[in-house]
Amino acid sequence: MRSIAQSIKMNGTLVIDYLNVHYAEDHFQYQSDTTLNGYHFHVTKWMDENHFYKKIEVEHDDFTEPHVYTEKVAKFSLGDFTDMLAFQGMQITEVFGDYNLGAYDVRHTPRMIMLAKKIRY
Repeated sequence: MRSIAQSIKMNGTLVIDYLNVHYAEDHFQYQSDTTLNGYHFHVTKWMDENHFYKKIEVEHDDFTEPHVYTEKVAKFSLGDFTDMLAFQGMQITEVFGDYNLGAYDVRHTPRMIMLAKKIRY
């Protein structure tokens, strides 16, 4: 966050698009399988107190073994971002809950799209 804040000019605006942790927990899907253009995707998700994890296994006839990718995403809340940004001289000015810029609701919107302004160095 420090590096991001340092790169923004005074009164500049930062946009952060992040998942809404509470919505994600309430709508968590542990496994899914999809096939697209001959590629089979097996997705396994799990979570702990601080992170979401996702393992994606991709299978295809041309592969000798599946390609495996793992993601780890921190469970940052709006309060966490408010604190992290404030510590770096930034203030959240608006929060949206979806890509249509609808109102943010802690339990009912999938995204947390934050606008923050640099208020001090």
